[in-house]
Amino acid sequence: MDERRSTRETTRNVRGVLTRQLSGGEPTIKAVAKELAMSSRTLQRQLAAEGTTYQALLDALRADLAKRHLARGLGVSEVAFLLGYADGSAFARAFRRWFGKPPAEVRRP
Repeated sequence: MDERRSTRETTRNVRGVLTRQLSGGEPTIKAVAKELAMSSRTLQRQLAAEGTTYQALLDALRADLAKRHLARGLGVSEVAFLLGYADGSAFARAFRRWFGKPPAEVRRP
């Protein structure tokens, strides 16, 4: 199998698992790797082959979902829960890091 193809496949699979696991709290690389039937180290190597990391995928997915949820009118606490953050303030700090502004500026009234 072509290495690039398998890496893209792994990335897509990781995003799918992360999406399902987010509302249960912070998904760990160990839990994601287990669901994909591989070791954490193998998962890290496959992601590195594409030039990404587990944390980069998790952050990118959270940022994308955060914008979508806020645009739908969900509150900061609700979005924080859906994205696996312990509380709204932790989510707000991450949001400001991603977009340079607080979630309230994106949230639809």
